Amino acid sequence: MKIKAVSIFTKSPAVAHRNIDEETIVIKAAQFPASSSEDRVVRYFNGSGTFIWKNIDGKNTVGDIINNIVSNFDVNRAVASRHANNFIEIILREGLIIPH
Repeated sequence: MKIKAVSIFTKSPAVAHRNIDEETIVIKAAQFPASSSEDRVVRYFNGSGTFIWKNIDGKNTVGDIINNIVSNFDVNRAVASRHANNFIEIILREGLIIPH
């Protein structure tokens, strides 16, 4: 799926997540019966990953998330866009988020 500025995503119902300080742990449960250990996903997000994760709420567009990054971090729009798009592509591919 091509990530566009108007794309909206939400967290997958198959994930559990917990924020601890400025980091987030996300666990995607394996389908039962699991065909392999690759069906399970565990990810640890740093501060910027956690910020993006919190902004993925089924309401914010990718453009909104990029604007929020620029407003809250000392980063230009091009860098924020590249980072957000790469992060969203990875967690979408891993099934942690789904299109809204």
